[in-house]
Amino acid sequence: MAESDLRTKFLQAAERLWPGSTRIAKLMLQHDAWLKKKQSNGRSWYDIITDTLDENWKGDGSDADKYVYDADAGDDAA
Repeated sequence: MAESDLRTKFLQAAERLWPGSTRIAKLMLQHDAWLKKKQSNGRSWYDIITDTLDENWKGDGSDADKYVYDADAGDDAA
């Protein structure tokens, strides 16, 4: 199952249990989609922001660091 399908199912379940609870999550998804469309020098703003955050991440090496989402790490990252 694709990540977007899981996200959709989760948001639908949360909305059934707590009506109105997914409003912020939906706004964030819309904003992410907008950032992915915007381009500078052939790169999406979403990718520029994500790469900058990744470059500036200064973890302390604790177990909490391993739970930060890393698309390049594969299934073991989550």
